[in-house]
Amino acid sequence: MQDIGTLGGNNTYPFDVNRYGTVVGYSNPFGDVVGRAFIFKNGSLRALGTLGGQVSQASGLNDSGQIVGWSDNAARTWYHAALFENGVPRDLGTLGGTRSEAYAISESGIVVGRSYTGNDAALHAFSFDGVNMHDLGTLGGPESIAYAINEFGLIIGTAQSGGNGVFHAYVHDGITMRDLGTPGGTQSSAYGINARGTIVGEFQTPDFDRHAFLNDDAGMHDLNDLIDTTSGWVIKDARGINDRGQIAANGCLPTNECRALRLDPIQLGVSLARFKLKASVIAGCSSGTATVTLSGPAPKGGFVLNVGDNLSSVSTPQQVVVAEGALSKSFAIKTAPVLSHERGSVTVSNGDIVLAHGLSVRPMGIASISLSPLTQKGGKSVAGTVTLECKAGPGPISVALASSNTTVANPSSPVVQIPAGTQSAGFMVTTRKVSTRTPLTITATANTLSANKQLTVTP
Repeated sequence: MQDIGTLGGNNTYPFDVNRYGTVVGYSNPFGDVVGRAFIFKNGSLRALGTLGGQVSQASGLNDSGQIVGWSDNAARTWYHAALFENGVPRDLGTLGGTRSEAYAISESGIVVGRSYTGNDAALHAFSFDGVNMHDLGTLGGPESIAYAINEFGLIIGTAQSGGNGVFHAYVHDGITMRDLGTPGGTQSSAYGINARGTIVGEFQTPDFDRHAFLNDDAGMHDLNDLIDTTSGWVIKDARGINDRGQIAANGCLPTNECRALRLDPIQLGVSLARFKLKASVIAGCSSGTATVTLSGPAPKGGFVLNVGDNLSSVSTPQQVVVAEGALSKSFAIKTAPVLSHERGSVTVSNGDIVLAHGLSVRPMGIASISLSPLTQKGGKSVAGTVTLECKAGPGPISVALASSNTTVANPSSPVVQIPAGTQSAGFMVTTRKVSTRTPLTITATANTLSANKQLTVTP
């Protein structure tokens, strides 16, 4: 157990943690007057920015470190959903009203939450694709909320059904909002979804109690019907489910003692336990490495796993086999060159267990820059070469060249083109006469990735 600490006040409230142990939430600064979004990473707690005001909250994050939440403005006349990158919030706007909040973000960067519509007439669930905020609609009533999204773009939450004010859990596939109903009673709300599409939440029973539900391919279930009935626990709500099927829930005993619980599915025999990518961001045209780990040694004949992805630039094997007696297996993920970032996920599965890992394929960048000679007399030229991480594609790659001291030395052209299918290109640097020995830096940049080399010009 580790104490996260505070931002100077008395309270800290965490809301999410990613696979690398980074925690986000909000904490009170000194005086406990307002709350500020925070990130806790590598043992250090720090505040995130605001949209000009004093209050902010971080509600969710993904494994790439993108954080979502909300913040107010300086006049405190509105608060908007925000996407925090490197601690700086980006205003995601609203659906026309004055307020919006973001609750979750997928590995591919899709943000979900809720926003007021024009004139603050209604509160609707939204998704944000990096450019635009989209109204997800309702189940016929005036309100809806989106709480979570999985790696395949399935969004879950709760929405009013018709004009009776009753809320039902829903799943939205990006086109249609589908009413999940209830296992009994009148109301329900969905809070968590995993890569397989298993959904958990809570519902109101016919006698107006609260029970947790689980929704899978067979439909809605009272989660209490799926646990050991002799345990004494009544599971009141389920807040999240991971790709191993473990459920974060709240439950109570007949003595009215209530606790946070983790429910673990019963696994018979060896099963898929973990799936990890060596890097979650790789350059298009390079290869990545993925590793799957089992809960125990693979049985006789090996353990077969199905592999898939939803990225057009990625190539994965259809299946991998963990050899008999082995615990794990690594396999290659190959990529093709891309013009812009492509974000998605890679999955491995066996039976009912599906594990997913976010992957981002970025455009290739500069691997190195060389100069010859590295020391040159002023007035003479220097030959340079820029080299990409791999052969240019799918078209030519433009490389920007710059000097840290343009009065002494300059690339002969500010841009050099590397033709498709080739990996490097040459350029020249012209120098001027100097009275003293002058060091400077020549920098090459392609697709935001840079490399530099020091050049010294002498009298």
